[in-house]
Amino acid sequence: MNATSELALAVDRDGRILRIRQHPVNIRDIGAGNDFFTLFSPPEQTEAQNWWKRILTANGISESVLSCQGNPLYFSGALIGEQILIVAAPNRDLLYPVFTDELLGTARAMMGQIEQLNREITDLKTGKESHPQAFFTELSRVNNEMANLQREMARKNAELENALSKVKLLSGLIPICASCKRIRDDQGYWEQVEKYISEHSMATFSHGLCSDCMQKLYPEYYSKHQENQKKLS
Repeated sequence: MNATSELALAVDRDGRILRIRQHPVNIRDIGAGNDFFTLFSPPEQTEAQNWWKRILTANGISESVLSCQGNPLYFSGALIGEQILIVAAPNRDLLYPVFTDELLGTARAMMGQIEQLNREITDLKTGKESHPQAFFTELSRVNNEMANLQREMARKNAELENALSKVKLLSGLIPICASCKRIRDDQGYWEQVEKYISEHSMATFSHGLCSDCMQKLYPEYYSKHQENQKKLS
């Protein structure tokens, strides 16, 4: 198990933790067999349980922002078969790369199971003539397992595509107005830089004022700020 800033685990439908793939160093008392909801304080448990219900009923990935042991985290979860894959991270831009890695890991494990079943089918065919009844019984079992795995693989592929679609990257030429600095989107509309980048990447914005704008808009405050800075230096 890796100690990182992200949390990745598998949970059953009742909220019991089955496996922990990644574990943040600042999350305590977490282990296989524990109740997932004990990670949250009572005020947060209601919101966590509402998010849980959305996961169980949604056809895809559900998100939420929850405080886990005092740590605000972005959460993403999806129902995969009878298990729920949960990933949490302090920054949303870390969420889907980790989620994608987890889905790829489970998909690779399923491919290994399918290959094992194919080998079993080959072995069964070898002994078909000497034990025909046993052959057909075992072949039926293996075929059923194969069909279940293929359905599960299809669901995982759909979740993987969903997760990958949310890992947004800005690339290519971006048309920007030389005067007002707004950006033209694919439909020809001009948008504020913040709105465009937020919709086309995983970035979020916090606003402030640069020193030039502060001097222009609030000259008195700027002068006092400069005097205070000189006293401190």
